[in-house]
Amino acid sequence: MLGSFIGDQFYYQMGAHYGQKLIQSNAEFAQKFDRASQFIERYPILTILFMRFAWGFRTILPIAVGVRAYPVWKYVLINLVACFIWAMLVATIGFQISHYLHLFWAKMLPYHQEIYIVIAVLLCIVFFRVLYTVLTWWCKHHQH
Repeated sequence: MLGSFIGDQFYYQMGAHYGQKLIQSNAEFAQKFDRASQFIERYPILTILFMRFAWGFRTILPIAVGVRAYPVWKYVLINLVACFIWAMLVATIGFQISHYLHLFWAKMLPYHQEIYIVIAVLLCIVFFRVLYTVLTWWCKHHQH
C-alpha cells in the first residue's frame, strides 16, 4: 500500500513538473493523456479513487492529474483513501480465494492418490509433447 501511494505521489509530481514536456515529446503519451484528461475533468475524485484499477492508464492517470494542476493536498488525501480501498479489496479477495481453495483441497484430500496419478499422467503427456515438438524442430533445422 505504501509503495503504491509513494509511486502515485511520484507520478503526480512528475506530471506537475515535467508533464508538458512528456506530452509534447511522445505522441502515444499525448493520446493517453487526452483520454485520461476527459475522465479527470468529468470525475476527478472518482478517477483518483479508482485509477489503480484502470489497466492501460495506471501510470498516466496520476501524471495527468499532476499536469492538470489538481490541488496537491486534495490529491494526497483522496489517493490515501484510494490506497486503503485498494489494499482492503485485494486482501479481501485474496482471503476469499484462499478460503475457497482450502475448502476445495479439504474435500479433495481423500482422493489425493488419484489426484497425484492424474497430475503425473498430465505431466507425462505435456513432457512428451514438448519433447516431440523440440525433436521435430531440431530435425527440420539440422538436416544435411
